[in-house]
Amino acid sequence: MQNEKIQTQGIGLWDDVFQTELPIGFEIADERLIKCKFPYISKPEYIFWKEQNSQIVTFSLLHKELRNEQIESAIWEIQQMITHRYPENIRDYACCLDHIGVDTGYFSFWTGGIPNGEYHAVFIMSVQDRMMLGTYHCNADYEGQAKDAVLHILKRTKVHTAERSWMVIR
Repeated sequence: MQNEKIQTQGIGLWDDVFQTELPIGFEIADERLIKCKFPYISKPEYIFWKEQNSQIVTFSLLHKELRNEQIESAIWEIQQMITHRYPENIRDYACCLDHIGVDTGYFSFWTGGIPNGEYHAVFIMSVQDRMMLGTYHCNADYEGQAKDAVLHILKRTKVHTAERSWMVIR
């Protein structure tokens, strides 16, 4: 897949403040899939899935302040929480991808056994000074193509900043 052009479809979230492109074939997950894959009270805001290789992409705008200069330490802390739960499963260690347009923190890890393991990528960025948490999940056998897809999504991401009006009262 390294030399293949990825065909994409555009999405806009949070009133188009966050825009990116997903590979063709991703669609909004239905309730049955959401209940199966996310059986928790708190779920991601947006969940897209593609049946091929059980691929899932999620996006959530958290009520946690995050500025670009905090991304590196924040992604490292998130990785530490995952490492505590799944020791020795980190595939790509926490890093900042600041050469792709939007400053992004990223890492990936595996869960499960061989076969039937799963690959997970976690990425964060600042969207209007709040943390946007994104994830990508798929069968571990699809890891190489998944990394390409994640980097493609991140390279195509645009975050529009809101103009703020300030009133000075004297």
